[in-house]
Amino acid sequence: MLLNRLRLQREACFLFSEQERLEFVQARFHCKAPACGGCGSCNLPGGKSAVETFADYIDGKTEFSAIASTIWKGVH
Repeated sequence: MLLNRLRLQREACFLFSEQERLEFVQARFHCKAPACGGCGSCNLPGGKSAVETFADYIDGKTEFSAIASTIWKGVH
């Protein structure tokens, strides 16, 4: 089951368009970047917006889960 979910996440990076991935990140983190002016609504470590943080996912270069796991590593 976990293997199937990971495989689907990996494939999802390529199944969705760049615009769809951007919309997913904006919806998931309530991020309005770049129009927000750094509002902090995303509450991501390092003070970056969700769009900046997940740029490689949005561009289709890496998986969402790969970026998310590095961000929240050690955060409880």
